[in-house]
Order: sequence, then structure tokens, then C-alpha cells
Amino acid sequence: MTTSAVRPIAETVRPALLLTVACMALGLWCPASRAQGDSAKATKILDIRKAAAEAELIVIGGSSFVPIHVLMHTGESGPVESYRLEVQQCLKGAYQHLGRNGMPFIQIPARIGDINTGTRPALPPPANGDTYIYFLRLLRAGFALYPRESPLTPDVWFIPATPENIEAVRKAIPLPTEWGRPSDGLQLGIRTMKPSYRLGEPIDIEICIRNVSDRSVTVPQHRLAANDCYPFTEFSGGTGIRVLSGGGTSSEGGRYVSLSKPVGRGQIATLPPVFLEPEGVYIERIRLDSWQWSTVDGLPPFVPGTRWMLHAFFDTIKIPVPFVGNPHLWRGVLDSGYFELRTE
Repeated sequence: MTTSAVRPIAETVRPALLLTVACMALGLWCPASRAQGDSAKATKILDIRKAAAEAELIVIGGSSFVPIHVLMHTGESGPVESYRLEVQQCLKGAYQHLGRNGMPFIQIPARIGDINTGTRPALPPPANGDTYIYFLRLLRAGFALYPRESPLTPDVWFIPATPENIEAVRKAIPLPTEWGRPSDGLQLGIRTMKPSYRLGEPIDIEICIRNVSDRSVTVPQHRLAANDCYPFTEFSGGTGIRVLSGGGTSSEGGRYVSLSKPVGRGQIATLPPVFLEPEGVYIERIRLDSWQWSTVDGLPPFVPGTRWMLHAFFDTIKIPVPFVGNPHLWRGVLDSGYFELRTE
């Protein structure tokens, strides 16, 4: 091959290499299929830090293309072409379904319009036997037994599961800055998604359980399958509570609230438990404004201009009927300590 024949190839590849190196330096990932072409078209990149913070579910696994029956957003059931993600590991969140072989999986309709926006993903997951990291969100609907998994964005929502990418994602997942006291090897912490919440917008927060022991621990998921019931988790607090520098609290009156999502009649379907290795973290995002509230004055808690000091409890001592007899589940009570939640 002559030098003149090599030069056009080098001129084509060099911009892609430079773009890829720049993306890696900034903590971004650029799909190879786009970067290897015209560099001007390589504009769709994944910000790993942003995706790790926004995703409710991050899993590692392979994928295949299969027809399944799925419940549409119209409430009708029918066959749909679907991507089946075979989950090998959860980096954030917890899976909802186990196959007949006992392995977790996720089904994502190929036409996202069946559950979401009416558009097909710009980048369908590759069914080539390779392993990828998938960034997902959960779509909640009143008719569905489970929240439905969906791509975080309709374009770039997965990256190759290389050791470097896996480590980058692990480090990018935000965690609470404050944790409650350890109890039998576990800690509970709360991460608010933003400094304050405006009237009418979802009050999304993340409740996190961290294994600070030197042994593996199995915990139940926060919720049951049906209608987002949370039998183990409750919140309480007030507007006049102050956390003192020594770790204690003082109360200056104000309003008080308790929030819960108890098990309804017949809602006993369970989800697979979470297996936490040492230093492992289980993160569940919840929409706190959809929980049942009780206030002393009978007024709604999340009105504009309110500053709440709340803490969460995770109590598996009061295990509901489906969990009785499981000797492997962690038993105890966790307290997150107080965290601030503002509404404006």
C-alpha cells in the first residue's frame, strides 16, 4: 500500500480518535459506530456522570430480540417485538423479574411507543453476545403490576461493559453525604435529587442501604410488586426540628408529618431480594409526594415555602406474610438520621 493510499484513511480515523480521547478525558462515552464515521456527525455521546445520577436502574448484561406479550399503555395486551436484557449484575437499583432458569431479566418493547413516547430507540441494544451497561428508568402506571423498564434516553442508553466503564459508572453513582448509624452491618441514607422542589413537580428522592460489614447480606426490596407498596419503609419529621452539632436534635414547634405506603388488601406479591456484598449499596428511587401522609393539622405537607427535617426508617422486623420463613433475610431496624427537604 502506498503512502498516498494510507493518508485518506488516516485523515478519516484521526478525528474519531481525537474525539474518543476527548470524551474519555471528560467522563463521556461516544458510540464507536458514530465516532468511526464523519466526526461532525459524532454528536451523540453519553455523559456517564449525568446518566449514573439520573438512571433509576443500571444493569450489566447481554441482550436478545424476542416477541413477547406485554401490556400496552392503552391497557390492552398483545404480542410485541421486544429486547430481552439478561441481567448479570445490578450497579444501581434492583431487578424485578426472574426467568425459569432463576436468572434475572428485563423486557423492553422495541417500539418504545408501546409504553412511552411513540418512537423507536435510535440505538437498539446489540444482540451480538457481548456484554453492555444499560441505563434505564422506570415508568409507573396505575394498571401495571410492575413499573415498566425503559431506556433512560431514546438514543444513547448503553455502553460496552469494559472494566474501565464499569469502574467509571460505579464511581459516578451519587450517594448520600450523610448516613444513619450502622445496625448489624447495614446503614441507611437518603439522597435528595435537588436542593428544593417546586409546587407540582415530583419529589423524587433515593433511599440507600449500604453494607458496611465484612459479610454478604440479603435484604428485601423496599417495595412489593403491586402498586408500589412499601411495607418496610416509613418517614417522619417536622418543620421545627433542628439537628445540633453534637448529633442530638431540638424541637421548636412547627408542623409534624408521617409518610408511608402500607400494603393494601391482597397486595402480597414479592420481588426478588437484594444480595449485598461488603461495601455494596442498594439504591431505590421513590416519589415521596405520592405517599400517604398524616399531619397533626390535617393540611398537606408539601406546600410552598416549607422546610422539613425528615428521617426514614427501614424495619424488617414487621415482615409481612410472603417473607415469613425466609431465614436468609436481614432482620432489624435502620434509621437514616435527619435530612432536609425544602419546597418552594
